[in-house]
Amino acid sequence: MKRSIRLVPVLLMAAAAAHAETTQCTPITFAPVGITTQGVYCLTDDVKIAMDAGVAIEIAANGVVLDFNGHRLSNSSGPSSSAVGITAVGRQNVTIKNGSIRGFYTAVNMNSVQSSVLEHMRIDQSWHHAILANGQGLVVRDNLVLLTGGTTFLAPNADAYGIVVSGISNSILRNDVVTVTAQGTGNSAGIFFSGPSGSIAVGNRISQAARAIVSDSPTGGKYRDTLSSGITLAPYSGGTDAGNNN
Repeated sequence: MKRSIRLVPVLLMAAAAAHAETTQCTPITFAPVGITTQGVYCLTDDVKIAMDAGVAIEIAANGVVLDFNGHRLSNSSGPSSSAVGITAVGRQNVTIKNGSIRGFYTAVNMNSVQSSVLEHMRIDQSWHHAILANGQGLVVRDNLVLLTGGTTFLAPNADAYGIVVSGISNSILRNDVVTVTAQGTGNSAGIFFSGPSGSIAVGNRISQAARAIVSDSPTGGKYRDTLSSGITLAPYSGGTDAGNNN
């Protein structure tokens, strides 16, 4: 059963970490959990769960900062799971940063979200998609996305995408996407623009996928300064190639 966090801010000891740790926050020590009040939240240790379905952390309020403080949210249920790591639906001014998410069908689902940021996250072993970014004014930057694909929840020709972006004026900046593997005859790409979009992808590095960047619409986003390696099909398809994509 999902529980909501009661607002009890604590002052945490500053760790000798490379990033600046959030020290005044409401701690998240378990999952599944719902965040229902604006504020700053943080992980104080790794959170390990085994979820076959559902959402581990649901952000159900505006103005939420979720700082992992270098910790990991992990799911051990394996590729048959349909569980999602973090969701934020219809929200605004949300920030998720500084940690790791492992072993979810989708690691982060930001749907119909405005003016929000996902940054400095390591996301690995996502079974279908790592990041879904739908909305307006979203910034997805400086993340490491590893080993996406392999779901057995979907039969049997499942697509796999590192980052899926749709909506208006979203920015996908300086991410590393490594090894995206579809199932059967499914498609795979590091970044997928879904639908007409005014969004951009700049300075991303993508390796080991069928395509680096693909769009299902001629107006499905612009991309430039992409470095790709180990791509088995034409690296770029659809959307607008704005130059210097290698």
